[in-house]
Formats: sequence, structure tokens, C-alpha cells
Amino acid sequence: MLKVFILLTLIALCVSKKAYDGYKVYDIKCKNQNELKLLEKFEANEAEKHELDFLSLHNNVNDVARVVVKPSEQRFVENFFKQNKLDYEITSDNIQLAIDKEFEEFRTLSQSKSDELRFDRYYRYEEIERFLNKLEGSNDNVKVENVGKTFEGRNIKTVTITKGDGKSRNSVFIDAGIHAREWIAPAMSLYLIDQLTDSKSNFSKLLDLMDFVIQPVVNPDGYDYTFRFFRLWRKTRSYQSIVSCRGVDANRNYDFEWSTAGASDNPCAETYHGVKPFSENETIASRDIIERIKDKCKFFLTFHSYGNYLIYPNGYTKDLPENWEDQDEVAKAGADAIEQATGTKYRYGSVSNTLYIASGASTDYAYGAAKIPIAICMELPGGGFFGFDLPASEIENTVKESIIGVQAMVETVARKYPN
Repeated sequence: MLKVFILLTLIALCVSKKAYDGYKVYDIKCKNQNELKLLEKFEANEAEKHELDFLSLHNNVNDVARVVVKPSEQRFVENFFKQNKLDYEITSDNIQLAIDKEFEEFRTLSQSKSDELRFDRYYRYEEIERFLNKLEGSNDNVKVENVGKTFEGRNIKTVTITKGDGKSRNSVFIDAGIHAREWIAPAMSLYLIDQLTDSKSNFSKLLDLMDFVIQPVVNPDGYDYTFRFFRLWRKTRSYQSIVSCRGVDANRNYDFEWSTAGASDNPCAETYHGVKPFSENETIASRDIIERIKDKCKFFLTFHSYGNYLIYPNGYTKDLPENWEDQDEVAKAGADAIEQATGTKYRYGSVSNTLYIASGASTDYAYGAAKIPIAICMELPGGGFFGFDLPASEIENTVKESIIGVQAMVETVARKYPN
């Protein structure tokens, strides 16, 4: 099996070389709001047409925007920057080199015969499944469920972790990996599961406060695809009206203010919202979990990357939610805890006012439709050449730092909404 696994990884490397060779990464620093609005308009009008992948574009002048551009479009993009006097820097001449390095590191680390979960490497989805099944078999307080099938037939799993004393507590629902290329998000969910189920860990004491329902990888098909073929794939893998343009942005597919703003009706776009709300098996599975537990669920938390943000509804409008002060208090607790412990700063606020407008997102659905009082997206730190390629050597420090914020937020929610 190990030889087969390595062979598949090598095949992925060969295909990957065909995918991103010569692609450049551009970082743009806007000097004022006018330049920022100009760049936002450029992204809205030209990204789909020229296949530009904006990895980050936030509505704050101080944030660096980042875009990946294929070779045939680089002259067009650079001319636009120069004509409009936008300051830019080419941070990578060929991101395939970074991808090759990342996959070589993955190939080397995956040859380890250790059965223990480690946080110096990323895991394929089939490995994650094996770990979860083994965990359930060895821990009476863990229940692993198959809650659906992906478009390509993979199991969609959730893990329920309780204290095991028979008491029903309020719960927190946590998911990760809705965007396939954000590898650190599933790694964070695995670390949290590992710590909650380790009786020697201080974080296991969180089970005194709340039950945990965790969906480690929302989008298994897309996640697997990033290992085998296209590292920067974001969406699901379902067939759309144009066969060559597969997949839906699952975080634009939830049935709350669906397709109202900040999502695309172009099947080839990175933010394509799908033909209808909950068109994807993956979002249907998440919806069904949320609907099942919503009466006792007080906290919805979703892991993304990258950018050091703790953001809450609303995403579809710049209007704040009715309980924005409660949401802000919880987000601030997480940000403060991380900064006090490590010095790392997180920005917090509503999605639309802190990052950008986005409709049909999971946090808006959790708060607006399911009426879960606190719904937060944690954008974990980035790294590497294009942000999503956080080196494996930095996983452990990242998850250990991030769980401090999770602990503070869970404790704050538990105080606000006692059992």
C-alpha cells in the first residue's frame, strides 16, 4: 500500500508541473481608498475573463492584495498596474517551484511508518478517515458518523466528542476544509480533536463546558484533488453546466441570502454559488448536521485560511447583526488570548466590514437561518509563497497557537449561554 501511495503522489507531482509552471504571484499595496476601489473593480470585471486567482483582496488599505496570474495574462496585468500607478511586487516568478518543494516534502514525510497523529505533516483524506475510525474504536466518548457522500462518493464524516458522563450540554459545531486548498484548516481540526480526546491535555477540560461536533473536512473531493492534481483548487468537484469548469464555492452555496452579493453566477469562477442553494452534497451534509443540533448549539466555528482574522456575520451586507456586541466580545476574547500568549495579532469584526462582501456563506446561515447565537470564521495564518502553502514545519506552532484562541472563545460562549 505504501508503494502505491508514493506512486500516486509522484503522479500528482508530474501533473502538477503541467498546472502552474510559469505562474507568478503579485502582491499589491494600495495607498488609499481610491486605489483599493480601483483594484476591487478590476477584480470584479477582469478576474473571471482572464482567469486571475485573487488569493486575498480585503477592503482595508493596509492589507496586501495577492493575485496569481498565468503566463499568458501577465503582460495584461502588469500594464494595468503600471497605467494606474499601483505599487506591486512579484513575490514568486514561478509558483510551481514552491508547489514542487511542498509535494516533495509531503512525499518524504508520508513515508513515515508511525501510526500516531503528527503535526509536522499534512494528511490525505483517506489517512484522516483511518485516524477517525481508529479514534472511535479506542475512545468511548467519541462518535464518528458518515453524514453523507460527496459528489465523487467519499464519506463525509463528523466527530462528536462528549465528556462521557451522560449529561447533555450545549454544543459547539466546528468545521474545516470547505475550501480545498486551505490545508492548515483540516490540520487545525485534527489537532483540536486530538487535544479534546487526550485526558492529559488541558484543552480536554473544555468538555466540561460544551459538547463538540466537528466536521474535519467539509470538502473531501476538492481537498483530495489538491494533493493529486491542482494545488490551488478551491471548490467542490461536481459537474456544472460547462463540463470543463467543475465545482462550486461551497461557502457561497448556503441558503441564506444566497446569490445576493459577493458571489458569481459564472460556473468557471472561484466564487461560483451553484445553480441553487444547497446544490452540493457537501453543503447538504453540513446543513443537516446544523439542523439536527441547532437547538443546543450556541457556537458555530469554521476554520479557514489565510490571514489572522476572527470574523462574524453579516457577510452579505455591511449592516451588523442584531447581537453584534456579543459576537464581537467572543471574537475579541479569541484575539486577545492569542496575542497575550504569543504576540500574534488577529483582526476581528464582521465579514463584510473586515474583509469583503460574501453571500451564501456558512456563518451567515448558522446565525441567520439556524439561529445559532455566535458564528465565527477563524482565518488561520498563512505562509509560504502564495499564502496557502504554510510549510509543514510550521503546522505545530500554528495549531498550538490557534487553539488558545479557540479555548478563549468557547469559554466566553459558555459563560454567555450556560447549560
